[in-house]
Amino acid sequence: MRIEDIHHFSRRTQENISLHPVASGVTLIVLSLCLLFLGIDFFLYRSITTSAPPWMTESKAVVYLHHQASSRDQEDLVEKLRQLPRIQEIRSVSKDEARKRLEAQLGEWKGILEGIQENPLPLSLEITFKNGEKHPEELESLVEKIRKFPQVEDIFYGKSSLEKLEFLPVVARLAGSWVPGLLALAVVLIVSNSIQLTVSARREELDIYEIIGATPFFARAPFYFEGILQGIAGSFIASSILVLLIALSRKGLPLPLGAMFSWEPWEVFGLTAGIMLCGIALSWLGAWYAIRHAQQT
Repeated sequence: MRIEDIHHFSRRTQENISLHPVASGVTLIVLSLCLLFLGIDFFLYRSITTSAPPWMTESKAVVYLHHQASSRDQEDLVEKLRQLPRIQEIRSVSKDEARKRLEAQLGEWKGILEGIQENPLPLSLEITFKNGEKHPEELESLVEKIRKFPQVEDIFYGKSSLEKLEFLPVVARLAGSWVPGLLALAVVLIVSNSIQLTVSARREELDIYEIIGATPFFARAPFYFEGILQGIAGSFIASSILVLLIALSRKGLPLPLGAMFSWEPWEVFGLTAGIMLCGIALSWLGAWYAIRHAQQT
């Protein structure tokens, strides 16, 4: 591609956008919001699925012992549990290890634990069950049996315990299933409708290009440039807002949620880069669909 062609395409792209300034502005705002929601959707899905405690799956459970229970009581309980069916693995968690995990989750907020002299966290056991897809009711019965041991204060197990945090699996399921597809489709349609307005306004020029023998690429390139430019601008706006929201969520949310939504800088960079690439790709697809639709009408 020659420099003269790039200059021509850039100038025609500017002219195309200036044909409908209000529509272009509305398109940019709506496009930015869709890409922002797409980024938030992925952010929530990954945060919930990667930071969820082990008992949020039906194959695992966490057993908390009474505060008065000793290490010996913990060992006795392990021996009794090993005799039960459907238990694949048992891992003992000491009070010190539980405190270290909590400090790691709190991050920069771990200083609030320094004033607590005695470790308030109980001894616990992390249990992994054997595959129970064929008879899930057996696991429910087994969990209730474990709950009745005298050393046990409480047990958190996937299906029953998730009822206490019902919104988390619902959010994760929505964020990871059809919401991204709907948002991506919305971006394509928004850009497509915007480009169709420009194509309609340039219909006579496109016919002239065809008559004089201009290549299809030469005639259509400005519309692709317009779509890609909208994708870049919308992605930049969405990424900037998303980075700000992530920073505010880390400082403004209560400790458990703040720790769950705390991302490393390289993760945030990867997310923003993904939004940029996704915005450009979907905008190009929207421009392609608009041009194809114009050719068929």
